[in-house]
Amino acid sequence: MAKKKAPEKTIRTEYNFLDSESRSSKEIRRAQEERRKRRVVESQKNAEVKERRRKARRRRRLAVGVFVIVGLMVIYSVGSSVVNMVELQKERAETEARLAQLQRQKGTLEEELKQVNTDEYVEQQARSELKMVKPGEILYLLTGEGASEYMEHEEEPEEAPAETGKPDND
Repeated sequence: MAKKKAPEKTIRTEYNFLDSESRSSKEIRRAQEERRKRRVVESQKNAEVKERRRKARRRRRLAVGVFVIVGLMVIYSVGSSVVNMVELQKERAETEARLAQLQRQKGTLEEELKQVNTDEYVEQQARSELKMVKPGEILYLLTGEGASEYMEHEEEPEEAPAETGKPDND
């Protein structure tokens, strides 16, 4: 009987071997399936991470863009203010120069006004512009070419001697 039992063990061992082989192929398939599932999960996680990174990059770009735009607006407003201030300073300098010129002109006109109010100036204007003479004086008017030359070179008319009431007998 020992002989019969030995072959049964061998057969069982072969079945065990087949069972272990079939078990290992099942385990291999399970392991492969688990790896596939892990890969799918990992690829999903990687896709999610990539998506988050892409969104983070997009947010950073947007923030940088906003900062650049705000910075440009600040630079523009400061620049335009500086330009405006320079223009106002230039205008102020021109206005002050004009004021100084007008003050000089006012001083000149005030001096001329003082001179105009003198008897000598009134007399000189009456003689040259209105051709007036004092009583007893004779006015000679020159006409022609000689008259224009004489008038151009004449600076001030000479004062006639005061009339004594007697005619000059030269």
